[in-house]
Amino acid sequence: MKRRKSSSPKRRARSIRLDRSAWLDLAIILAVALVLRLIYTIELSGSLVYGNYLLDSMVIDRLAADIAAGGNVGGVAFFRAPLYIYLVAALYSLFGQSPTPVLVLQMLLSLATAIFTYVYGRKLCGRVVGLGAGLVIACWPTLIYFSGELMITTLAVFWVIPFLLSLHRAVDSGSWRWHLIAGIILGLASITRPTFLPLILVVPIIYLLLAGRNRWQRCLRQTSIAVAGLLLVILPVTVRNLIVADDLVLISAQGGVNFYLGNHREADGISVSMPALGPIMQAGQYQDNVWTSSVQIAEQDAGRKLKQSEVSSYWFKRGLQEMATAPGQALGLLLKKVYFFWHGQEIFNNKSPYYAGEYSLVLRFLLWQQGLNFPSGLLIPFMILGIYLGWRRGLKLKIPLLVLLIFTLTVAVFFVCSRFRQPLLPIAAILAVYGIRELYLTIRRKPASAWLPLLAIPVLFLIVLNWGGNVESRINQSQHHNVIGNLHFSRGDFGAAVLQFEQALAVDPANAQSYGSLGAAYAKSGRLADAKRVLEQAVSYHPRSSSFHFNLGLTYMQTNESAAAKEHFQTALELDPLHEMPYLGLADILEAEGEVDSARVVYQTLLRHRPDSRRAQQKLQSLGQ
Repeated sequence: MKRRKSSSPKRRARSIRLDRSAWLDLAIILAVALVLRLIYTIELSGSLVYGNYLLDSMVIDRLAADIAAGGNVGGVAFFRAPLYIYLVAALYSLFGQSPTPVLVLQMLLSLATAIFTYVYGRKLCGRVVGLGAGLVIACWPTLIYFSGELMITTLAVFWVIPFLLSLHRAVDSGSWRWHLIAGIILGLASITRPTFLPLILVVPIIYLLLAGRNRWQRCLRQTSIAVAGLLLVILPVTVRNLIVADDLVLISAQGGVNFYLGNHREADGISVSMPALGPIMQAGQYQDNVWTSSVQIAEQDAGRKLKQSEVSSYWFKRGLQEMATAPGQALGLLLKKVYFFWHGQEIFNNKSPYYAGEYSLVLRFLLWQQGLNFPSGLLIPFMILGIYLGWRRGLKLKIPLLVLLIFTLTVAVFFVCSRFRQPLLPIAAILAVYGIRELYLTIRRKPASAWLPLLAIPVLFLIVLNWGGNVESRINQSQHHNVIGNLHFSRGDFGAAVLQFEQALAVDPANAQSYGSLGAAYAKSGRLADAKRVLEQAVSYHPRSSSFHFNLGLTYMQTNESAAAKEHFQTALELDPLHEMPYLGLADILEAEGEVDSARVVYQTLLRHRPDSRRAQQKLQSLGQ
């Protein structure tokens, strides 16, 4: 009986057989990953942050809820990549607007990531490394943490290993189907987070690095197939942007402003801080101010309404112009961002993952800073050792190393933080476990002269990547306290909110957002004199903030200083004619002073700007139009 071609020795060597040992390994990995995530989810469900969304999570929640209700994301080109938002919207449509189904899905994705890591690690380095890497990912604290957050991170991490597995299979077999599958997976990753898009470069580079005749022809053919798979997923998003907004945006329009955020003259590469943007947050409320402010500033400079693509181009050009004025500084900032991308500390720009240790015993045990930034400050040095040893010993590392390099540089072009490097953790885990295993075997079998130089590599990078103590920016640390303060504020715990906002200002006295938040919290706590003092400081930092002027006017209104209150309400309306609350405050004062006709005019003006204002409609009816 003839053997089928698929059972040739060459193909058998490249396949993974799920024998009894493999199933046992997978059962162990799944059990560990599931138990840790279930415990964390129970801990999370009793915490302040559960279902209490702010910043990016609030934007995702509101957009998804709008889509689930039949909305169209504002009728403009996507500002954020759409896949995760639409996935959450589908869950909201099926199960209601609840965090539970989202957390269940993300737990399943996280479990699948641990399984794929085992399979890929076993393919590259054997069973021991696969099992070790799978357990590392099963226990990795930030992956556990992000599986409980309404953020795209868990979905973004999920795509990486399937892409690598399909690309390895494509290169090994030469099959056009696997090249197409690799492109499709990369397309799905790209509409999750567009920074995956440059990974398509891995395909032509790999084929150009391969020896043999006709490599240029193979490179062109296989790259074309992978690009076709990529476009098969991306083009529907592009077409949607054209149809809905008449705007040629490939995936999303966030790239321009993100580029500026990471490269303007005052950028540090890790803080999302944009000069002259005004407050991102006010107590208990959040707007996607990076989007709204980026549009406002670009349109003010242009003197006309702009499409999303034009806004993005404006910020790309502005960032490049500022970089061109100091090219040496720009290059130094890029290198700094690469360093911080792989630093042992978990740099954040929303809530700090370290804060999770306050409500989770699991994360308190698995994520900490005591001289060593555990566990990233330990894993990454051994990853570097694994890269060195694997390259020397002939492992097939070209594809994963290209992914590490291209993805790192792509993120560093913008700005860096812990959640942006999470997709590379499965690769890092495989290489680190391989490095540890090979170092252990060398120590056992060879003299000190052979293993001491190898040990020096992780020791050196252990020092370098844990250097500097707390490297988190003051802006991010202060913003974290502001976020937690807003969570307390939204629950009506104004005393706890005040403490957090005061800590935010102690860390960064220039945090104008916290002045506004603290002033509102003081006012809610009945500390009106403190509220006035702090809100006056807020207005001095951001004189063009409608929200700060409104809050200060409201405080003056509470202290019966009507003239000052009217002045700030009017200023708020000059800055933002669509801001409903200053109209209502101004009209209330005019009514109290007996100027009914003037109050009626204010309500009529509000209705011209906001026809949906129920309060204005009711007041006009009671006053008689």
